[in-house]
Amino acid sequence: SFSAIRPDRDIIGKQKNPRRKKLKREDSSLPSPGSADSPSPHEDVLVTFLVDVELQSMGGPAARTPLPIGIQRIKAEPDMDISSLFSNRYAYEHEAYEMGYGAERVASVEQLVSSLRRYLFATVHWIEALFSLAQIENVAEKVAVLKSVFAPYTILCQAARTAQLSRDMDAICLCNRTTIPRQPPRHLLETNLLANNLIPRVLDDLVAPMRKLSLSEAEIVVLSALVILDPA
Repeated sequence: SFSAIRPDRDIIGKQKNPRRKKLKREDSSLPSPGSADSPSPHEDVLVTFLVDVELQSMGGPAARTPLPIGIQRIKAEPDMDISSLFSNRYAYEHEAYEMGYGAERVASVEQLVSSLRRYLFATVHWIEALFSLAQIENVAEKVAVLKSVFAPYTILCQAARTAQLSRDMDAICLCNRTTIPRQPPRHLLETNLLANNLIPRVLDDLVAPMRKLSLSEAEIVVLSALVILDPA
């Protein structure tokens, strides 16, 4: 069941993602480390691919590949195991709403859970894309990767998008236009989805340095891919 990923839930931070209009394909060039030279054509193609993956992972159903001809959408069952996210992913398309950010209100318990599920679907999309690039179709391997990368990927996304889109030093934005303050309210702490000191650590150890770095979109998506490929 989805609860199989819960051992990592106490380290899942809040993050926010950029509005899709902020993601520009022309922002897909990435300079070589330690060099002022332009990226090679291969690097450019790869980074453009990663930017496209991010656009699709953040978008609503219309942003992703449509249901293949001859494939019917099967209704999701509440107790289906994690492998169904890969073998029956179209059943969950209605939950993969378009991500958006704004400091409109503190998240309710339902909104926190909804955002974490949305990050789960974004993680699945990234895994599918990278496995497809490597021509690997083993569902068991995808499930193993999902279990190991969901928490670090979610934290990275939350930190990067908060740094990119907010000047507030005391709140992390979620993908459904809600926030979690530095000192989370009791109703969120009581869910056991947040460790007591998680939000201050994410804000101070990740968001603040990322703001100083002013990461480009290309750099953010490359970091996302690296976390998926090597979460350690």
